[in-house]
Amino acid sequence: MADNKFLDQTGLEHLVGKIKTELDKKQDSGTYATLVDGTVPASQLPSYVDDVVEFSGFVLQADVQAMSTTKKSTDTLCSVAYVKSNNKFALRDGTKFYGNWSDASTWGVATSDLLGG
Repeated sequence: MADNKFLDQTGLEHLVGKIKTELDKKQDSGTYATLVDGTVPASQLPSYVDDVVEFSGFVLQADVQAMSTTKKSTDTLCSVAYVKSNNKFALRDGTKFYGNWSDASTWGVATSDLLGG
């Protein structure tokens, strides 16, 4: 008999069986994240993923104090700003900006220009 490029019934059943086995290894329907308007809802994200820290704004340029302060970003009249000129976060206390403050490690490091340009 000449070589046949089509699967015979036994070969087809074997292939279907392998596909079913691989599909069984996948997550069950309903246990994976769904998209809503092109994004995954926060309720479906692991807790560590949606720990987004918001800062109060940005400034184009600021005179960041060389000295440290013991103040925190949660203290009254304090806020955190992104300083575009040096691509870093700073604690704003009224009109002063500090590059090193008590809970600065919470804010991490700006790894790229957050404002794109």
